[in-house]
Amino acid sequence: MYLSDSDLVNNGFGQLPTPERLRLTPPEQLTRPPWPGPSLQPAADQLRIEPSLQPGGPQLRPPARPTNPTRLHPGLLPNTQQLEMPAQETITGFASEASALTNPQLARVNSIARGIGNSRVGTAPITSVRVTGRIDYFERGANLGRRRAIAVRDALIAALGPELTSRIQWIIEDRGRSGRQVDIYFGSGRDIPPGPPTTRRSPSIDLRVGPWMVPPWDKLDRELRQPSPRTQFNQTPQRTPEHLGQSPTPSSAPSAAPSPRAGRRPPNPLDARARAIIAAASDPATGIYGRAVATVWSILRTYYPAETGKVSWVIYSENQPGLLTARLGTGASARGGITVGRYFLEHTTEPFFARRVLQVGHELRHIDQYRAGMIGHDRQPEREFLAHCWAIFAGERPGTGRMNHSTRVSIIDAALGNLNCLSSALRARYAKEEEMLRAIRTREQAASGRPATLPPTACIGSH
Repeated sequence: MYLSDSDLVNNGFGQLPTPERLRLTPPEQLTRPPWPGPSLQPAADQLRIEPSLQPGGPQLRPPARPTNPTRLHPGLLPNTQQLEMPAQETITGFASEASALTNPQLARVNSIARGIGNSRVGTAPITSVRVTGRIDYFERGANLGRRRAIAVRDALIAALGPELTSRIQWIIEDRGRSGRQVDIYFGSGRDIPPGPPTTRRSPSIDLRVGPWMVPPWDKLDRELRQPSPRTQFNQTPQRTPEHLGQSPTPSSAPSAAPSPRAGRRPPNPLDARARAIIAAASDPATGIYGRAVATVWSILRTYYPAETGKVSWVIYSENQPGLLTARLGTGASARGGITVGRYFLEHTTEPFFARRVLQVGHELRHIDQYRAGMIGHDRQPEREFLAHCWAIFAGERPGTGRMNHSTRVSIIDAALGNLNCLSSALRARYAKEEEMLRAIRTREQAASGRPATLPPTACIGSH
């Protein structure tokens, strides 16, 4: 509306228009901006006339519904709803109960990847990609929506390449039953530094006996049957020839029976390298995405330098509880891509650093297993059992601290839970490993000082 000076009266609270002098703005002036620049007023054909609640006749009001309505879905709080913005890209055409991508879908994903790459030359590069999987009301596959989202994410990563992939935060969601499709949302914000180059050649491995297998049994037998050097108050533990990798002599072999605290191990204080990684992981000057990715790369380069070439990329996914490795390729040249989440980063601290280092090594064992042909969903329990065995038998890396006894018991229980998923014939092949794990578990649980618990007896899959 427009007013002249004569339309204003002073009632003691400032200049207000008198109701009887209010007039409608002529329609030809509705789209004319009162200042230079684009008009913020709706077009005349989008307005409707309603009876006025004030004297002076009818009023023009904008339409009640937006031209591009959003969808409502359950909110994060109980009994609430929130708006779901439309996706920037959508992948459709999934077969019923399937998550594999067809050739037309792969072509569409490659086109989307080119768009993400082209955004790097602009002023608002894409730094986050949220991939949400959906299923229809007739599908019953477990985690099918999430598996579809992961399939699209992996195809995007393969098309983008490792350097660009490491600069993007990846978020995976399962949106439930609303259609057989995958929606993709993009975000731009703080740039993430790239990971290190991955042009280093991977070392060759013996495919007959992979490095995930356990150390020689005679050494493990001696470690279980003989107590570790006991540390008295204010004393330094003795280093026996056995701890130095030499054969024990009759004079140096302990003759006393193991004590209830025989699980006590010599200290392994954090060195400068470990403290530097821990400090960088908690540095608020760097965003959480960059810190998480850099932490995994730092552990790889510091404690597994000869195996860094096995990893093609490291990406961040907020809700990933630990680490997850995707297989890239097959055969002896297969590599892996590691997904890291908030939990891993926030627990990269002094008390848990030894566990984080072994966690990265656990994922490297999976890549070795892929190279040896141990692939497929049906062999996942076997892969997890062997990787957990490696973490227990290999022990903490020098200068990374010690895992507490209860943590070691939890890792052993995870190994035994996966072992329970194997067939009787396959489980019999690992009878020696099972025997050793149970013996170590008894020792570690006694050393922890916590109430005794039973090892798992049912199939409990884990990663």
